[in-house]
Amino acid sequence: MKDEIDEDENQDDLGLRAASKSPTNNAGIVITLQNRAAMNTRLRVLYTDPACQPYLAETNTLVTHETGSVVIPSNSQNIKVTVQKDMIASNWRDIKTVPM
Repeated sequence: MKDEIDEDENQDDLGLRAASKSPTNNAGIVITLQNRAAMNTRLRVLYTDPACQPYLAETNTLVTHETGSVVIPSNSQNIKVTVQKDMIASNWRDIKTVPM
């Protein structure tokens, strides 16, 4: 249990968790971000459909302690999840990118 607590403390405060299988609903794959950082963040998901057409899904700006989700089709491929922080005046920087 202590190791689990230490591991959680060492995780980035963005709350991004990569998983091999994301929860799904009737509409598709749900990807969620809980913002525990002290600055605004957003979640962006780049993916392709089976015909290799690219799409981008993103949340609105999330302030501290807000949670946001995007839903992408269940047949999505080449999924890349990116968390961005608002450094100053909507100057967004990539903090973490995770392929799924």
